[in-house]
Amino acid sequence: LLSQGIHAEVYEALGEMASRPPRSGFILAFDEEGGPPIPEIVETVGRVGNYAPVAMYSDHPDPERIVGAMLSGALDYLALPFDAEGLERLLERMSASGHKHVALRRKAAKAKILVEKLTRREREVLHALVNGASNKDMAAALGISPRTIEIHRSNVIRKLDASTSSDAVRIGLLAELDL
Repeated sequence: LLSQGIHAEVYEALGEMASRPPRSGFILAFDEEGGPPIPEIVETVGRVGNYAPVAMYSDHPDPERIVGAMLSGALDYLALPFDAEGLERLLERMSASGHKHVALRRKAAKAKILVEKLTRREREVLHALVNGASNKDMAAALGISPRTIEIHRSNVIRKLDASTSSDAVRIGLLAELDL
């Protein structure tokens, strides 16, 4: 990166990156045996609040780890050694898809923060709402009255700063409550 005139921050460990996250750009993380699992790297990057797209690289890429990286949210995976052309192609791919990916990941991170502010019962109501349950179904499943469900549902919408139940469902889906 430096030989290409590209500014790079080098972190010794994941904890160091989490304590001093980059404000822009993307993360190029080394995938090594015994190192932090790829999902943990991607999750840490998202948790620090200023999500940056992640690409992984390794000197011994394993197809299973590559697939795992992509399923965890990494946008790319390179094999070492890579030349200036390979790096340039990576930068182009990251720029092309990174902005949309970053916007979606930031929305998801914000949704998770909002959902964490809900009480346990409100999260249960939101989860049921995301899964398409009616007030009557929720009341029966949770062992409370439909009127109490309405109150919880109203609180969920207010706390999520949603305009409608559909907005609350969208936030719940972004926060991955349907999983």
